[in-house]
Amino acid sequence: MKIHFALSMLSKTLIRLIGLALFLSALSCQRAKRGPVEVVMPFSGADTSQVDMVIANLSFEQKIGQLIVWDAPMSDSVSRAAVFEKTDDGMVGGLLLRNMTVADYLYATDSLKRSAHLPLFLATDQKVALHNQFIGLQHFPSPVSTASIDSTELHAFLEKKYIEQCKVMGINLSLNPTFRRLDDALQVFDNQVFEQNDSALTWRTSRMFQALNDQRILAIGDAFQSFNFTENDSIRQLEMASLLAPVKAGLPGLLMDGSALETDTVKKLPPGYAKNYFNRYLKFKGLMAVELGKDESPETKLLAGADLLITPDAAAVFRTVNKLMDAGKLTELDLNERVRRVLLAKAWVGGGKLPIKFSNHPHDSVTHKPVRFVSIGAKREVPQMFPIFRPRPTNLDAKVDRAVCYFEDPRWDYFIGQLFENSVVLARDQSEILPLQELYDTDFQVFKYSKNSFKDFSLMFSKYANYRIVGHSVPVSGELKSLRFEMAKHQPAAILLLDSIELRPGFHKQFIESVNIAATQGKVVLVNFGHPKNLHYFNNSVACVQVFERNKFTESFAAQLLFGGVSSEGSLPLSINESLGFGMSVHQKPVRLGFASAEEAGIASERLVGINAIAESAIDHGVFPGCQVAVAKDGQVIFSKSFGNFTYSKTAQPVGNEHLYDIASVTKVAATTLAVMTLVEKGKLNLDGRVSDYLSVPSNSAVGYIKIKELLLHQSGLQAQMPLSKFFSGKNVPAKGCNDYFCRKRKGSYSIKVADGLYFKSSFRDTVAKRVFNLAVNPKPRFRYSDVNFYLLKRIVEVVANTPFDQYVFEHVYRPLGLRNISFNPLYSFPKSQIVPTEQDNYWRKTLVQGYVHDPSVALMGGVGGSAGLFSNAEDLAVIFHMLLQGGIYGGVQYFEQKTVDDFVDNKYANHRGLGFDKPTKRRYPTYSPHASAKSFGHTGFTGTCVWVDPDQRLVYVFLSNRVNPSSRNGKIFTESIRSRIHEVVYSAFGSFQNSLPELQEVEEEIEVEEGAGG
Repeated sequence: MKIHFALSMLSKTLIRLIGLALFLSALSCQRAKRGPVEVVMPFSGADTSQVDMVIANLSFEQKIGQLIVWDAPMSDSVSRAAVFEKTDDGMVGGLLLRNMTVADYLYATDSLKRSAHLPLFLATDQKVALHNQFIGLQHFPSPVSTASIDSTELHAFLEKKYIEQCKVMGINLSLNPTFRRLDDALQVFDNQVFEQNDSALTWRTSRMFQALNDQRILAIGDAFQSFNFTENDSIRQLEMASLLAPVKAGLPGLLMDGSALETDTVKKLPPGYAKNYFNRYLKFKGLMAVELGKDESPETKLLAGADLLITPDAAAVFRTVNKLMDAGKLTELDLNERVRRVLLAKAWVGGGKLPIKFSNHPHDSVTHKPVRFVSIGAKREVPQMFPIFRPRPTNLDAKVDRAVCYFEDPRWDYFIGQLFENSVVLARDQSEILPLQELYDTDFQVFKYSKNSFKDFSLMFSKYANYRIVGHSVPVSGELKSLRFEMAKHQPAAILLLDSIELRPGFHKQFIESVNIAATQGKVVLVNFGHPKNLHYFNNSVACVQVFERNKFTESFAAQLLFGGVSSEGSLPLSINESLGFGMSVHQKPVRLGFASAEEAGIASERLVGINAIAESAIDHGVFPGCQVAVAKDGQVIFSKSFGNFTYSKTAQPVGNEHLYDIASVTKVAATTLAVMTLVEKGKLNLDGRVSDYLSVPSNSAVGYIKIKELLLHQSGLQAQMPLSKFFSGKNVPAKGCNDYFCRKRKGSYSIKVADGLYFKSSFRDTVAKRVFNLAVNPKPRFRYSDVNFYLLKRIVEVVANTPFDQYVFEHVYRPLGLRNISFNPLYSFPKSQIVPTEQDNYWRKTLVQGYVHDPSVALMGGVGGSAGLFSNAEDLAVIFHMLLQGGIYGGVQYFEQKTVDDFVDNKYANHRGLGFDKPTKRRYPTYSPHASAKSFGHTGFTGTCVWVDPDQRLVYVFLSNRVNPSSRNGKIFTESIRSRIHEVVYSAFGSFQNSLPELQEVEEEIEVEEGAGG
């Protein structure tokens, strides 16, 4: 896999570079001409005479209040009452309200707007969407996360939604567009930045400003971060280049970074320096805004020329203005000019006028008769100012409900998850480490430098491979322990998790060197959550995954990315060094099953709750004690869940996805048929060959003439059951000691363990083979499902491969696939607590069968059979059958040729079945949906299991249960059609989710005017 730019990305980059060159050229020409810069004046069209009259009617305190956008607390009734009181008294010009529900915000702002004497600014500091301003909503990705998604269409769509949300919530002041850039001096990465590319930044900011401007939402550009004091300094001009176009277009406001105003140099400059600075170099005539932190004095900002102060402490502004006025550092004329700019901005937001009624006929307080003035403009006493009566809209409740439904729509949750996932960047993989291979034979060591658990990352990682976690807590000092591989049996691979850490090359020298050394000893993958500059310090042999925000989405996605369960589409939104430039990424396609929400497959998650209902009802009705269900659609596991307990006892161990079930006859396709397919492709087995070509059978045996193909098709003419009934009769099992067949302890030839404390005499294996070879064969064979067929196939595989059957399947299928939860004789590899009990056998073994194969004939053969014996969980089976669905490819490895798979799953031979595989056909108790296509293939198992694959729908369905617990006489799984009903729930849910977001049209206000109202 090679690092590359997509063609579209390349073309975009070229365009941006050309645009930037032209832009800088234009700046050069302007400098050469030294002509005036033509700009659009902000607040054009606002009624200046009305604004002047309003100012004349404002008290000194009300003027100060117009400079304040109060980042007000609304957490309790006391703080809310204070907000309403100050607003009603005209002591606040605007509000930035956070941490409220959408409904509370709308009701509160409606009341506040109606009680205010002057229009209020309702502000937001969100850059991408408004979700993060309110509580009870899914957290939206930060600017840098969205910037890492290389999609112009997406960004335009997000901007459209942002404007839509501002209109819905009545927000008329936005700290957007953002000009913020990375500050390398910060130890904590600022995720409020977007892309760090001049031309891209210019395009985005101009586009966002125009969109806000078109909707009369006051755009306060965020944020200018530094001053340059050298005259005609080219660096200053480059820094201000991104501001030039929006300012010329009439940018109404600019937010100053507070740190830029706190430098000693700026503090020594004359009052109004910052305002004059922008006027001088940009001809900026808009509002200068600043944000104040808690307990931060506004003095420096006011002296620098700030018009709007966004502050959590409104009272501090009043104190400071009075102090500056008393000291002569701030004049009333200067205050009036700032208030004038603020009111002009409010008039512009309102369409040109402030919604204030000036009565030429106020009523005399004594005579109660109208008082008539000559004219408003006459040089007489200024007329009284009255607020317009603003009644509550009668349809406010409907508007609130509509907004709540809009923001709480579950489609946002899916969309937000997709944004987070697509923001993960595979920045470098020069050594082509990813996707990780040889999962079974690699010693994965996860080195975690964090105080957090990384629960979602760990859970997803464990679905692909075993690992050892090495936790390193990070002390307050920030020191990091060196990375050292633990002693490893297999080839080691280190997964390094850095969580919100900024590496410093001097301080962290030993740690950085240890990582680079480890990359020469084994595979090393850095998953960097946080500061992207960390990637700079590691050698090219270290694969790097950049994640800007750590949450359940990005943790899970990053883990899947390591194994190729998902594609990598993100790109770096900044330049880190020469090899990790802006827009760089490694594009990786999915090669293994991934894990995603049902929405990924076009299915609304709530439409799958029917699976839960059917499974839980079945447990309540005694159909089975527990089950597992896995559904994979389009290469993603969209449902994987376990229900119930090991037994019907409520105190029994709950079933988990990691637990193994006896899958019975699903073994025929999950083991035996796959083994046959490998030998056929190697040319060691001919489907038209006969049994006698591979096994030593008596010359007079009719079995020897049966073709391999006929065994797979169950068209051999052999009987259904193995000829072993006398061996598993309860009468032939001793209560203690030994008899001719069994012994209660391992002794001599009594070596085949069929249950705890019960051993079968191994010499009878040859007896079984002789009996099979002497079976009668129907001269006119027809379809008859037979375990004998797969007993013979298993024997043939062992002879041809010269390897024990279970070992052969493991080495050629399960091990390369990386499967860890599938096995014959699972008690050799797994604790009993991980294996679900199958049956309480009161007839033959007289014990609870747990970890031993349920099928008696396979138990007598040592637990490894061609017809049964395999234990697995649902997710490992899903991998096998997804590999077949993919035409024999999985994890980038070709296990089978497409033609081989097609031949085996097709029913083009003697009957309705494929070679080994079952096909959907009319039957009394089907285990599949009636909507399953004719191309579907799969198999069922006696213990209550099934697997079905539908190539037309790219669907894999796995159902596992122990329906024979407590007894195999329990047939409710058939009569209640559990497996087919669950399968049908999936089919019926197709297309239930549309990949779109809610739209919310603006609602016209319906005003109920009270009698006598009108001011």
